[in-house]
Amino acid sequence: MIAPVTSHSALVTLELRAEGQRIPLAQMAHNFVIPVEPVDLPPCEAEILMTIDGKPTQMRVSLHEGSQIGRRRIALSKAADTIG
Repeated sequence: MIAPVTSHSALVTLELRAEGQRIPLAQMAHNFVIPVEPVDLPPCEAEILMTIDGKPTQMRVSLHEGSQIGRRRIALSKAADTIG
């Protein structure tokens, strides 16, 4: 007998919190994020909130170059005191 195929689609949300803003993210990699909408940010410390099926994980990051409306990617590096 062949086992039934089961699948699972996770509900994932990504958000960058920086300079008092909550910025929805379209994509995240280990060294950059891509916001849903372009955003201007100065170089700063920030936090990424990733929620998978209702379980949140936070990661502190440094935006060494900040972000400009004309650039799609926001370069980042993990901060030393990352949570989770």
